[in-house]
Amino acid sequence: MTAHWRPATKTAAGIEAGRPPLSVIIRPLTAGDIPAARRLIVSVACEVYAWGVPVDEMARRFDARGELRDVDDALAHYFGRRGLFLVAVDGDQLVGTAGVRQIDAEVCELKRMWLLKEYRGRKLGHTLVRQLQAFAREAGYRAMRLTTDLKVQQPAIAFYRRLGFALLEGSSDSVTFLDAGGTVLGLFGRAALAADANVENAASGFSGVTLARNARSEAEVDALIAEAVTSGATLKKPGQKTFWGGYSGYFADPDGHLWEIAYNPFWPMDEHGRVTIPPAKETDPA
Repeated sequence: MTAHWRPATKTAAGIEAGRPPLSVIIRPLTAGDIPAARRLIVSVACEVYAWGVPVDEMARRFDARGELRDVDDALAHYFGRRGLFLVAVDGDQLVGTAGVRQIDAEVCELKRMWLLKEYRGRKLGHTLVRQLQAFAREAGYRAMRLTTDLKVQQPAIAFYRRLGFALLEGSSDSVTFLDAGGTVLGLFGRAALAADANVENAASGFSGVTLARNARSEAEVDALIAEAVTSGATLKKPGQKTFWGGYSGYFADPDGHLWEIAYNPFWPMDEHGRVTIPPAKETDPA
């Protein structure tokens, strides 16, 4: 479905964990996979977040809010926009999903990373992300971004560090910045991110993801936000001093996606506008 992708590959997963090996096929999503992919995403989300709502009822709520539009129309949201959506299939059962889609010419977003419980810890998630990283490099992206929830923050951090993402300076208990040779990954809790943007932590007002642009000064933050609002964006949070020593504000674009415009005096920018994040100082665990 995309000229940039390699043929489907098989992976034997679970040997390292002492479990029976699994014969899993990883391949691009097809139209016939969509009902099973939707069901998997909703059921795993219900399990992870312990909503206490039956899967069928949560699926109806997701549909009412349009939360699975990207899966329903993967061509428009992924394959048609320099992206890729993968599924992991064991026999006739769909057991995992993951995708990347375009944010801008240089940045893509990791989305829909879900695995059935019995398939976690078997290197399958590792393989999905590695294949998406390879695709992103071939497609010309220089950065991949992801936002996750604090409830799964520590497992997520450990997972991505095992993939080679190095911890960067500026990371804390609430936000983690990881680097892997030009790929910058930011992990920030959903509730904390909603509070930071001054919006409700609900699907109707907050998608769990924000896009960010770095500015060279506080004045440039204000100017860029004003330009966006003049062009049709909705102001969510005026530019203001932050607790971490910078300056930032938020607006929502016409599609409702949140954008943060930030000035970070600790992250220098080169003449091309690229941010340089110093590596974290390693501490002696003893």
